[in-house]
Amino acid sequence: MRRLRILGVIASLAVASAAQALGGVASHPAPAPAAPAPPQFQSPSNLKARQVVQQAIAALGGPAYLHFRGRRGQGHLFTFNLRGQLANPGTVFWSYYRYPDAERIELTKHRNVIYIYNGRHGWNVNFRGVTPLGPSVMRRFRQAQAHSLDAILRKWAENPRTLMLYHGANLATARPVEKVSFYAAGGLSATVSFSVQTHLPLEVSWRTHNPYTGGFSRKSVTFGNYQPFDGIETPLVVESYEGAIPRQEEYFTSIHYGPLPAKLFEPPARRR
Repeated sequence: MRRLRILGVIASLAVASAAQALGGVASHPAPAPAAPAPPQFQSPSNLKARQVVQQAIAALGGPAYLHFRGRRGQGHLFTFNLRGQLANPGTVFWSYYRYPDAERIELTKHRNVIYIYNGRHGWNVNFRGVTPLGPSVMRRFRQAQAHSLDAILRKWAENPRTLMLYHGANLATARPVEKVSFYAAGGLSATVSFSVQTHLPLEVSWRTHNPYTGGFSRKSVTFGNYQPFDGIETPLVVESYEGAIPRQEEYFTSIHYGPLPAKLFEPPARRR
């Protein structure tokens, strides 16, 4: 908006100079006023929701959270089968994340099973070589990234055309929370639960459509055991669910924020 005002001033001066050179007077029509925001964006529910979101961003670290570009960490990972049963004894993992849509996960103590996601592309790297990830895997990744906490608080929340609705305070796993629903561009929507006491986000949930069955399911990610790293409050426990069934649990032992090299999110060169 400031840039538009500056351009408007420059244009007005140019017109005035031309008028003086021609000995005439030029007029410049006033810009049309901006369209008023729809009533729902001025509702008490939307305004209260935005207040809750701003408190959460401040609790997470404010500018440090809003502007970080890279994060790396390590810990222990557990996965579950479709019935919610532990699928394996778990493994150590290293993760690298570059906002907004690049991620790398290295599994096993030898770090020899690697998954790389970069926008619309992804690869699996193991002793057999490099294999592109299939469409269904990438669809799930893009869907998770589109509804991630970072996307909601750093992209959706800054858009004045994102509608937010405040649902009041209630209890979630015996903890008082405030729930806010977000309705963003492109038909995206999600609900976030924030702690009443710390203002930190505790859960993100959204509905997802399965193109193969035609049905809908609820997906959610919960966050716990927040600790400060590099000025940013960060959850050390991240759990993913489909409905009420656990699908993955991540327990971080260390996390660091800072720039990451681009090559981390590229497939390794083929060996000759």
